[in-house]
Amino acid sequence: MSIQVLKFGSSVLASPAHLADAVHEIYRWWRSGDRVVAVVSAIGATTDRLLREAEQLSARPDEEATAELLATGEAESVALLKLALAKAGIPSSALDAARLGVRTTGPLLDADPVALDVEALQARLRERPILVVPGFVGRHEDGRLSLLGRGGSDLTALFLAARLGGKCRLLKDVPGLYEWDPAGDGPPPRRYASISFADALELDGEILQKKALGFAQARGLRFQVGRCAADRCTEVGASATRLAQDPPALPPLRVGLLGLGTVGVGVAAHLLRQPERFQLVGAVVNDPGKRRAIDLPEGLLFGHPDPLLAARPEVLIDCAGDAETFALRLIGALEQGVAVITADKALLADSTGNLAEWLAGAEPRLRGSAAVAGVVPGIEAVQRQTRLAEQDPSERVRVIEGVLNGTTNFVLERVAEGATLEAAVGEAQQLGFAEADPSSDLDGLDAQRKLALLVQSAWGETLRPDHIACTGIRAAADLAARATPHERVRLVARAERFGNGGIVAEVAPRLLPLDHPMAQAQGEGNVLVLETEAGARITLAGKGAGRWPTAEAVMADLFDLWRARCRAATAAHLAAIESGSEVE
Repeated sequence: MSIQVLKFGSSVLASPAHLADAVHEIYRWWRSGDRVVAVVSAIGATTDRLLREAEQLSARPDEEATAELLATGEAESVALLKLALAKAGIPSSALDAARLGVRTTGPLLDADPVALDVEALQARLRERPILVVPGFVGRHEDGRLSLLGRGGSDLTALFLAARLGGKCRLLKDVPGLYEWDPAGDGPPPRRYASISFADALELDGEILQKKALGFAQARGLRFQVGRCAADRCTEVGASATRLAQDPPALPPLRVGLLGLGTVGVGVAAHLLRQPERFQLVGAVVNDPGKRRAIDLPEGLLFGHPDPLLAARPEVLIDCAGDAETFALRLIGALEQGVAVITADKALLADSTGNLAEWLAGAEPRLRGSAAVAGVVPGIEAVQRQTRLAEQDPSERVRVIEGVLNGTTNFVLERVAEGATLEAAVGEAQQLGFAEADPSSDLDGLDAQRKLALLVQSAWGETLRPDHIACTGIRAAADLAARATPHERVRLVARAERFGNGGIVAEVAPRLLPLDHPMAQAQGEGNVLVLETEAGARITLAGKGAGRWPTAEAVMADLFDLWRARCRAATAAHLAAIESGSEVE
């Protein structure tokens, strides 16, 4: 496993509303192929408030009781972050201080971590890719709850990274360490691109506590300090200290929305929370006068794409799901240099040949992660294996299979419980799981398109969806009714690439043993299983539909575009300095 330990301090989790920032950051690293351990501090000023309450009761509060009281702040953060991840459809597990098993020695309120059940945590990460744990707390060798002192959450994260053999990134409200406080008076300080342990220890200790830094130095553990969603950071523990040459702050990326339905509302809500990075310049809707689940600033609703395009968006996000109406508009925008993010699988799968030039490259202008399996990073996973296969052919994906349509999960579950197919579909429609015309789901066309996109991403082959053999679930009612309590029917999309380059692909119902990963997909859950040439299996699971899971995947593409823009600005700034056109 590649493990990324992320620590979210109270400056990042300033309020429950900021949990979304942590979710974006966690998803970023899972999407890149890491298992993630999220270490959390208490929300905002919770710890200070709890300490004041203890001191109001006693001038010298009992240490054991104080530790137990302060630890409730981290316990709250763990539960809230797990709930926020579940809202976004991202699978996670959480541990309290006792089950985390960080063993400590020393003073009860300023203890040192000394032991950890590494195998237990690795087993947790194999079961689910995200693990949320409390920072700052541990279990003393005598069994009592203990605290790790000031900066204890940083210390927890570094300790876990050291024991698990993972990378560590401490998330703060600044993009790294500076010469002096950026919020103070006087000239603006420069950021350190890298800093040695010795030089870091000379800093004031406000951003990075000395105890945590000393722990890392003693073990030669390099780590990063930075902000959520950003590439820029400070590498701590480098052999040499180097100051960064950061360009001036960039203006927000101008973003336009096509569609303000279920997914569009979720994307708009995220955009409005990120004014430093994104400016929503308008949204195209069928009826601008209709009341919606979100209030946008005055003048941002349009009934036609032309006024939106006249607002000069740099990125268009397509949440309309209406390929026939908007395909030409989106292609025109791409030709004009506008980046496009779409959740429309039909647009991508049915027009792959026309869109190929914009889907290609390290920084593609057209992105569509949300079009396949919602928040499940399926496209990213197959593309990552393709890159690995350039160095090691055994890493190449040989088989792709998955449950890629949540509507069929619900319908098949109800049929297995005794309902007729018609009654199950009707119930799915009432609950919002199925469209008024459910044919695309029931006949397998939705899964067919998603499989075509995965094939293209994995093997570079343009496979028309209608060339994939497809049997929907209308003929699977008897199969579902015959399933034993140890079996489950699922609509499975499968493609296999053979040694001669030939590809066989199909979508069909399959009877699976209950312990099969794909049998575990329920409701809007999707599961993707990749098998490599070496026989290794990679399993990904999460919610494949819904407002927040799909919006999370859309935002991940948008954050990628933002970071690419920042990298380009930095490269241009450095080139200008080297050419002498700017003063260093």
